[in-house]
Amino acid sequence: MLLALIAASGTVGEWNNWILFTHGVSFGAKDPQFHMDDGFFIFKLPFLSFLVSWFLVSLVVILIITAIFHYLNGGSGPSGSRPGSSRR
Repeated sequence: MLLALIAASGTVGEWNNWILFTHGVSFGAKDPQFHMDDGFFIFKLPFLSFLVSWFLVSLVVILIITAIFHYLNGGSGPSGSRPGSSRR
């Protein structure tokens, strides 16, 4: 539950970007460099960049938590023998 609250705390302020993303319209003018409608940069891009950053942060956090639990369960660590473990 604590992880869900931490993950949700970063998404609370994104409702405005979500509304703009879902209700965005075309401006009818294209950007000369990227050849995309200007409405994309106003309505779509802020929410898409938020999604990419949120997924990247989630991936890093999941990787760290997985590495910690892998180490705590004895999956990795010093190569010396531990009591109760047998070598094959």
